[in-house]
Amino acid sequence: MKLHDAFAVVNETSSGVPVIITIVGGVIISVSAFGAIAILKSNHSMIKVLHDNLLRRFLKTLDKYNRESQVTKGIDHLQENFQCCGAQNYTDWFNTTFGSLNSAVPNSCCKMITKSCGMNLSNDTANINQQGCIQKLKKWAEEHIALIGGVCISVGFAQNLFKVEIGVNFDC
Repeated sequence: MKLHDAFAVVNETSSGVPVIITIVGGVIISVSAFGAIAILKSNHSMIKVLHDNLLRRFLKTLDKYNRESQVTKGIDHLQENFQCCGAQNYTDWFNTTFGSLNSAVPNSCCKMITKSCGMNLSNDTANINQQGCIQKLKKWAEEHIALIGGVCISVGFAQNLFKVEIGVNFDC
């Protein structure tokens, strides 16, 4: 079955949204199952694949800094609250459009935020957080695993209730 065959099921009078949600849900379930199996089996190669994927996406997101306002706000919020800088460390910024020209990091990387504190670092890195955000996020997740699990179970339960409700509404 090809993707366009799946969309042929949807006719002109119905909405394609349920089909798209189902496809996206299937992808999310597949990725989640892959991660869960990796963790349960302590399969280091699968965990490394997940880590590398997260790192690659994080580095791509860093390159959108100062070009997309929501990305800029999100990265600043993350770096300020977790007291981190970059994905693996502050040098990740030197490979981005933002930091490559003048060895700069965003001010949100600074321990004490002042105007232009992250500019022209060269050798003076004492005022910036040097640890990367991925390590900080990993540590935070390990410390809050029970809360994360509870939220995930609650969301899954709510989705099942919502799915039943949608089914009743669309069947009428």
